[in-house]
Amino acid sequence: MFRNGLLWSDIKQPVCLTEEYFLLDHSWHRICFTCGNVKTRSVIMTTNELNSEQVERMKPLLELVENIPERERMGICWAFLLTFRPEEYAKTVPWEKLNGEEWHYLLKFRPAFAGKCSWEKLNNRDWEQLLEKQPQFADRCPWEKFSGHTWTSLLLSRPQFADYCKWEKLNGWDWTILLRDHPQFADKCNWGQLRG
Repeated sequence: MFRNGLLWSDIKQPVCLTEEYFLLDHSWHRICFTCGNVKTRSVIMTTNELNSEQVERMKPLLELVENIPERERMGICWAFLLTFRPEEYAKTVPWEKLNGEEWHYLLKFRPAFAGKCSWEKLNNRDWEQLLEKQPQFADRCPWEKFSGHTWTSLLLSRPQFADYCKWEKLNGWDWTILLRDHPQFADKCNWGQLRG
């Protein structure tokens, strides 16, 4: 299927006439074509390190996003452009357009932009995903806002954050998942929550 002169392979059937899905870099991407404009709705990368092969594979998508008029670019477009071409776009980005999800996406790949971040925009899920890849931001994290589920997800990949955990927030299911992979936390468990 052709859009802007590009041929996409591995196209998934669109949900509506203005959306197309394509597989790039082992992740699904959704592009919405409305009124002739391209809007990037979600871009998911599976690693936090960019190599030359990934950058090369993303060039067609970069071309699409770059063709969106600057005033119409959504936050995810800016985050995407900054991830792959930081030198080119850092001086023109309207930082206030980025939401928490877009900030965590950008900072996973480009932690140098932390000084521009509106940290209050990040929710529990954003923090969990950011800290998984960039644990150096732990000192900025509002730990008290984490739910039991958020703690479980984070501790599965980053058990070093256990000292910050409010163990009473974990329910029976959270404990079951966490102890399966990290039995060293058994002494913190409220075993009464596991009785069924």
